[in-house]
Amino acid sequence: MENNQKITAAILAGGKSQRMGTNKAFLLINN
Repeated sequence: MENNQKITAAILAGGKSQRMGTNKAFLLINN
């Protein structure tokens, strides 16, 4: 259950970051 919550949070926080210029969701999932 803990792992699923982290993935959900990554998706919710995803989208293109103006500062980093990349998709934040992939950074969170692969980190």
